[in-house]
Amino acid sequence: MGTSAGSLLTLSVMLSAAAVPAAAQSAPVEISGAIGYSAAEGSLPPDLIVFGAGVAVWPSDHWGFAWSMSYGPGEQQVDPPPGVSSGPTRPGDRVPVAARNLLLHRLTLRYRREVTQTLGFTLGAGALIRGRYDAVELFAEGSSQVVRRTFRDQWSGFSTEMLIHMRASSVLSFQAGLIVDFALDRWYYQPVALAVVGF
Repeated sequence: MGTSAGSLLTLSVMLSAAAVPAAAQSAPVEISGAIGYSAAEGSLPPDLIVFGAGVAVWPSDHWGFAWSMSYGPGEQQVDPPPGVSSGPTRPGDRVPVAARNLLLHRLTLRYRREVTQTLGFTLGAGALIRGRYDAVELFAEGSSQVVRRTFRDQWSGFSTEMLIHMRASSVLSFQAGLIVDFALDRWYYQPVALAVVGF
């Protein structure tokens, strides 16, 4: 009788364990492609649709490192600063008219956690190792000669990432969230959607 009861108890435990979904195996390497919109505040920043790519390496299930980039190939017209006319009036005057070709490179430390078998979140923080865009301005070379010229504005700063991910298969997942890149004089808020392949 005791042996029969013990066998039934063992069988019950085995069936209960089998009924619990196994945790999804986290990929140690991820490659991603992204699309988003960069909305900016600060020093002559362009607001542009951006495309991105990235690579993440996970030495452990929860902690990893990531490199990512965003590129906005478009151009945004810029209004002159308050009190400045639409064109230069004196030799040496310059008036910004457009900003284009936004490029952002990041290196972040990431933390990820599975909430269910298919849903989870990723948080990241680190360095904006390079940001740049091409600024277009009108410049008065002389009393009657105005030229349109382009110069490159570059900076570095900090980056944070907040992403929710949904696992579609053992190798494919989708992410959506917000990336914030910032320096002392400018902020870039970037809602993004990503497709991620894990290996």
